[in-house]
Amino acid sequence: MMPSNQLHHFTPLTDDVEKSSDFLKPSLGFTDVFTPDVNFPLKCLYSDQKPVIHLVAKSSSGLNGGGRVDHIAFNCSDYRALKARLDKVGANLTEQSQSEIGVHQILVETPERIRVEVIFNYQEYLHDIGEQIRDA
Repeated sequence: MMPSNQLHHFTPLTDDVEKSSDFLKPSLGFTDVFTPDVNFPLKCLYSDQKPVIHLVAKSSSGLNGGGRVDHIAFNCSDYRALKARLDKVGANLTEQSQSEIGVHQILVETPERIRVEVIFNYQEYLHDIGEQIRDA
């Protein structure tokens, strides 16, 4: 069995690489660090200097995987700051808390319907929004 200890990156196929990149950078805080010079539309997005998303044009020959990924998820912190970023760009999103498993989730949809989930520790989320955890 091959050991796997962390996600390196994922590659969503998109109709417009720049449009998707232009949404993901300000809304979720990804950055451009380096994108290799290749013969197809590509944009590599980074988090903390690590590559996490490689946006590739659907029209790129030979790169159209046949599978479908519903969404990809990232652990996050500082709920209020990230929520403010999402609100500022008018992101299409849904939120839910699942206190029984200790998480608060935001599911964000890009203009091209690529879905990215951001997950917060539930106790930290409550602290960030100024609520106290109620003992049941």
